[in-house]
Amino acid sequence: MHSRADLIVVFGYQPSQRYPRFYERAIDQARDIGVVFVGCDPDPACQRASESILRDDDLFDTLTRWSALVEANRKPESLCGAQAKALAALTQRIHEAQYTAFVYEPASLPAPHAALAIEALHRIVKAINRTVRAGALALSGDDGALSVNQAVTWLSGLPLRTRVAYGMPLDHAPYRYRTHTLVANREIDTLLWISSFAPEPASLDENIPVIVLGHAQTTLAPRKGPTVFIPVATPVIDDGGHLFRIDSSVVACLAAACASTLPSVASVVTQLIARRPA
Repeated sequence: MHSRADLIVVFGYQPSQRYPRFYERAIDQARDIGVVFVGCDPDPACQRASESILRDDDLFDTLTRWSALVEANRKPESLCGAQAKALAALTQRIHEAQYTAFVYEPASLPAPHAALAIEALHRIVKAINRTVRAGALALSGDDGALSVNQAVTWLSGLPLRTRVAYGMPLDHAPYRYRTHTLVANREIDTLLWISSFAPEPASLDENIPVIVLGHAQTTLAPRKGPTVFIPVATPVIDDGGHLFRIDSSVVACLAAACASTLPSVASVVTQLIARRPA
């Protein structure tokens, strides 16, 4: 989808922050493609001609006005206000393009209502598709998150945030089983934090006991609660395995780039399961 677009609209995020090769891999360098950043500064890594609009505006307010604009199909001259005129000009540019790709990253959208922002953005794309072609590309799956969700869904029929208990039916409740909710409500007595792709220490309640299976260069801040840190191999670098691609439909079999003495996450978890009390 993004490889065929002649206009890319990036919403509220600079892709190079987590995907340094995004422009190199996603944009055909031989084609004339415009890039517009909405609700954020231009990405310094973008070598294409680009512009930024409404960088200081509230993203939800922008989505609300934009949705009303595309649904009402109003002309720019009938609108007032700088925000409305900027959105009208962008919408007009989208209608003049052959194909527009809307790019966003779910994790960068304002919490705790990021899902509502995604829904609103997709409704805008749907409305635009009544007259011209457009599609949405969610940048996800970083640090194996997409692979975990796909694997859990494949094995259980339900996505993440599902309670698994021996002898009990699966219970999927995305709000109830959020990590922050479980910690805040004191519904867990130990947290197993896995972050093997990059140094990213647990940043939750410092009183709760934590077991961290982390990148070897992870630095843990002083904590009040008991803390166990086990350095593990980095997937694709120190250890082979399978990862879902960003389009979520293809599994890539990846080999380790170098030899390492660090254990894999899978081997550590297997040992933890074997040593748990009966």
